[in-house]
Amino acid sequence: MAVPFDKNKLEVTGGRVSVVEGVYLSDFLLQYAVSDSGTLAYIPGIGRGSVAARTLVWVDRNGKEDPLGAQPNAYRFPKISPDGTRVALTVGAGRNADIWIFDLYRKNLSRLTSEKGDDSSPIWSPDGKRIVFASQHEGPRGIYWKAADGTGKIDRLGSMSSPGAASFSWSGEAKTLVFEEASDISIGSISAISMEGNRPTKQLLHEEHILIHPQISPDGRWIAYVSNESGKFDVFVRPYPEVNGGKWPISTSGGVEPRWSPDGRELFYRNGDAMMAVAVETKPTFKAGVPKELFRGSYFSTIGMHWDISPDGKRFLMIKEAGDKTDAAPGPRKIVVVLNWFEELKQRVPVK
Repeated sequence: MAVPFDKNKLEVTGGRVSVVEGVYLSDFLLQYAVSDSGTLAYIPGIGRGSVAARTLVWVDRNGKEDPLGAQPNAYRFPKISPDGTRVALTVGAGRNADIWIFDLYRKNLSRLTSEKGDDSSPIWSPDGKRIVFASQHEGPRGIYWKAADGTGKIDRLGSMSSPGAASFSWSGEAKTLVFEEASDISIGSISAISMEGNRPTKQLLHEEHILIHPQISPDGRWIAYVSNESGKFDVFVRPYPEVNGGKWPISTSGGVEPRWSPDGRELFYRNGDAMMAVAVETKPTFKAGVPKELFRGSYFSTIGMHWDISPDGKRFLMIKEAGDKTDAAPGPRKIVVVLNWFEELKQRVPVK
């Protein structure tokens, strides 16, 4: 979209006009760029409209893929149920994003939420009876949960300052829900909301850089998270809940989206196209090994946590781009380049 703008008065001077349609949308990010000389470059959308079509695949530690059998759709934020039989995930983008549940045995997808509110980042309660997610269907963004069988209404658990997706993690006893917040693009915090009483919220970490992807260890004694304090995103571990009792670097050359192995003896994270693994010891104190690459692949990754690990720790649930419907197999996307695009823009959006 484009609107005419008076740069001297700093105000919009006319209505909005659609200037390019069918641009690829990856999560909340439209894939386009405009040069100072007036050249437009963009990636065209796939499937219906500009919403990405993706599939779900199992990947073992050696990189061997096994499709789950889910039809291509705009999948994001997958989270496997505690018993390993279902997957909660977001389907769609923007205000049309809802939480759905995929049954791994029946191979069917069922909708859990239908309100207009950009429902994202689902996580199962430890007993598998409820699903927590972020949404803004009641105005300001908040934390909600609903029964996993679809019955009953949506209940609000608390508020959050992050405008978009969030990462959630339960403490070992499931009495506390840990989540990320961001007051702006350079200041972040990690907070915890108690599930008891009136559900008070406590800030665990607040620093002058981005803090994302908090994950509590299976024994509830450690928290892994991502920080860009060094100028790039890396994975760190601190004690939990006394987070100021120490800090250990996990990744050595960049890393995001950390998850603990179910037995707590490994930390996995993503570094570009690579899935990395780090052996860890948590008793009597914390000790991390050398990161090792398990497998590499062009799996979906953007803002938030977009993979999960099976309860037995043997397989990774990944999201894979389905590719254009005209392609026999996924491949490199086309980039459309429009020369002298400013001339077209002037015709579509005349300015005074």
